[in-house]
Amino acid sequence: MNPTGNNILQRQIVVFFEVHQPRRLRTFSQAQPGEKKSYFDDQLNESIMKRVAHDCYEPANAMLLKLVTKQPGIKVCFSISGEALDQMEKYAPDVLENFKALATTGAIELFAETSYHSLGGLLAPEEFQAQIVKHVEKIRHHFNVSPTVFCNAELIYNDEIGRCVGEMGFRGIVCEGADKIVGSGGKNKIYRHPEEPIKLLLRNDALSDQIVSRFGAGQATLTVDSVIASIDSLPADSLTVVLGLDYEALGEHFKRDAGIINFIHDLLVRFSSASRFMLSTASEVIFRAQETDSLSIIESVSWSANGKDLSSWLGNDMQQEAFELLAGQQDRVALVEDESLVDIWRSLQTSDHFFYMSSHKLGDDSHRSYFSQYPSPYEAFINYMNILKDFISNVEGARQKEADSDHAKLLESERQHPKTPVWAMKRELQTRLASEPKP
Repeated sequence: MNPTGNNILQRQIVVFFEVHQPRRLRTFSQAQPGEKKSYFDDQLNESIMKRVAHDCYEPANAMLLKLVTKQPGIKVCFSISGEALDQMEKYAPDVLENFKALATTGAIELFAETSYHSLGGLLAPEEFQAQIVKHVEKIRHHFNVSPTVFCNAELIYNDEIGRCVGEMGFRGIVCEGADKIVGSGGKNKIYRHPEEPIKLLLRNDALSDQIVSRFGAGQATLTVDSVIASIDSLPADSLTVVLGLDYEALGEHFKRDAGIINFIHDLLVRFSSASRFMLSTASEVIFRAQETDSLSIIESVSWSANGKDLSSWLGNDMQQEAFELLAGQQDRVALVEDESLVDIWRSLQTSDHFFYMSSHKLGDDSHRSYFSQYPSPYEAFINYMNILKDFISNVEGARQKEADSDHAKLLESERQHPKTPVWAMKRELQTRLASEPKP
C-alpha cells in the first residue's frame, strides 16, 4: 500500500556507496638528521587493496554492471576517494577499469570529495577547496565527467562546509540525517543551505545501518521485504530516501558467503520494478526539487556511529594533539615549493589516521576492525606523531634549502648585473649638473 494515497507520487530512492582505502603509514621510529624514510607502507597498502579488490570490488562491480545492463531503471552513486583511485591504478588496474565501465553505462553518478578523504573541511577554506579541486581533476581524468554533487569524508558537515562547497558551484551535498538535526521524521526530504543555493540530501542513517548490521551480526532478520515495508511506512511527505553504505561492506567486511551482494542485488531490483519507487541519482533528485526548507547545521555532524559528531576523529587528547600539530603546519607548508611535501601533508590529514587513535569501543565499526594495523589507539598515536614530527623537520629543511637557493641566485644575479655604487651615482649626478648650462 502506498502511504501517500496517490499512486502518481513516487518515492525517490538514492543509493550511494563510499569507496575508500587510505595510504596506511609504516611503522616509523624517528629518523636521524638528514635520513630520508618513506612514511607509507606500500607493501601493506598493496596487499590490502588486492584483497579488497578480490573480495569486494570485483564481484560487486560485476554484479552492478550486469544489473544495470539488463535493467535500465537501476541507478546508483559512488564517492570514490582519490587515495583509493591512486591505489587502484597502482595495484588493481582491472578494478579501476571496471569502475570506468560502470560509469560509461550512464547509470552511475560519481560524487566529488576531498581527494585525500581528509579532515580538510576543518582547516582553512582555501585548503579544503584545493583538495576538492584535486579530486575533481582525478574524476575528470579517469572518468571524463565533472561531478556536481559533493560528499565529504565521513559525511562531516556544517554550515561553513556547505558554504565552501556552494561557492565552488556544486548543486548538492550529501549529509548525515542525524536525529539531532532533523528528528526521525525529517531526514527523507531535500533541504537547502541557509545562504547558498546548494541542496542538502540527508542519508537515512537508521535504514542504511540496518542493512550493514544485518550482515555484521550474522542474523538474517532483515529481508528485502522488511526494507521495502520500512520505506512504505514512512510519512507521506518522506519522498526522498537516501541509503549510503561503505562499498567494502559488499564482500570485505562481511564475506561473500554472508549474501550481502545478493541482498543489494535483490533490493535494487525491487526498487526498480515497483512503480511506487524511482531509483534516482543525487543530481536527478536535486534537479526535480522544487520548494525546499532551509536547514542550518552549526555544530558538525558525521555518520560516525558514536554520537554523529566528530568524536571518532577528535574525541580524545591524542587525536586533538595530533590534529592541532598537523593543522598548525598549514602556513609553513604553503611556503614550500616541493609539491611532494604538500601531498604528504594532505595524506596525513586522511580521516583514518585519526580514527585509529580513537578510544571509543565500537564493536560494529568496520574501519578499525578490518583495516587498522595498530594493536591499540596509543600505538597509532605514537607512530603518527613520529611521522608528523619528522615531516615538520623535513618542511623546515626544505624551506631553509629554498631560502639558501634564493639567496645564492640573488648573489649570482648581482655578480652578473652589478649595481652602480651610491658614491659613483652621486659623482655622476654632480658632474652632469656641473656641465649643464646655467639659466
